[in-house]
Amino acid sequence: MRALFFLLFVFFIFLVIRFSLKRINAIRALKEQENRQKADYDHPKEMVACEVCGVHIPKTEAILQTNTDQSHFFCSEEHKVLANKNSD
Repeated sequence: MRALFFLLFVFFIFLVIRFSLKRINAIRALKEQENRQKADYDHPKEMVACEVCGVHIPKTEAILQTNTDQSHFFCSEEHKVLANKNSD
């Protein structure tokens, strides 16, 4: 009977340690994600203006249309379509 209680105690300790380690890893991952977001926020990004409305957006998020001689940036697909209709 004593051996059964000992095994249950060891199993309980194992579960507590396992839960604690999972929680610690989750907290570390969350902190790393926050640090990456903060690092991205701290670095300035190149901004471009939408050809239709003039709104400035990060170049990485802009919709790009390239012609043979120049590039055009748009804030949305609707503005890209609208600019193509107006140019025709």
